[in-house]
Amino acid sequence: MTLGIIAEDCTDSDFNAALTVGRRNEVMRGFHVYLPRLLSHAFECLQEWYGVYLEAHNRQPNGPATKGPTLVLRAGVSMLRRFILWTSHDVLFRAKHDFVLMFLSTLEAPVLRDEALNALACLVSRKLTLDDMLQRLIGDLPPRVEKIISEDGTNTASDDYSDGSYNASKTYKRLSSMVSDMLQLNQQALSENTSLLQSL
Repeated sequence: MTLGIIAEDCTDSDFNAALTVGRRNEVMRGFHVYLPRLLSHAFECLQEWYGVYLEAHNRQPNGPATKGPTLVLRAGVSMLRRFILWTSHDVLFRAKHDFVLMFLSTLEAPVLRDEALNALACLVSRKLTLDDMLQRLIGDLPPRVEKIISEDGTNTASDDYSDGSYNASKTYKRLSSMVSDMLQLNQQALSENTSLLQSL
């Protein structure tokens, strides 16, 4: 959580004016030097805690044993979101720590969905520099949208949320908007790479 706050202080326009330019640059240089190691450690920790969460959830959905892992995972994914905005895509999408897979996986857990959505939204908010990452997102995001809505059993076309469908409808709209933004920002890559088009 602390790392996320530091990154926010250095990059968010609402906060970075409080730091001198020299100090902010020093912190950012430090992040760039140690980022691969930091992300690798973060991935291992979050992967372990996600396993703990799933085990507890399978025993008793939303039971007391899920509370601790949920808090850790929310804080971890929120921290990563701060780095996604400026981190090189090849650092985020590696065999040893595939954060795209992590965000897509946590997306399926309702208690982690907001954090996963925020992280994915940051990821697709800029042009993707890796065709493999783009292909993964194009191939996996639409089915996740359908799966989430199917499991929630929600009529997303309705604006009547009296039945508690607001969260599911909101999730659907955010995911749909995310897919649309991703396709729009990466039109050139899609038009030049036929293998990417085959994923649609």
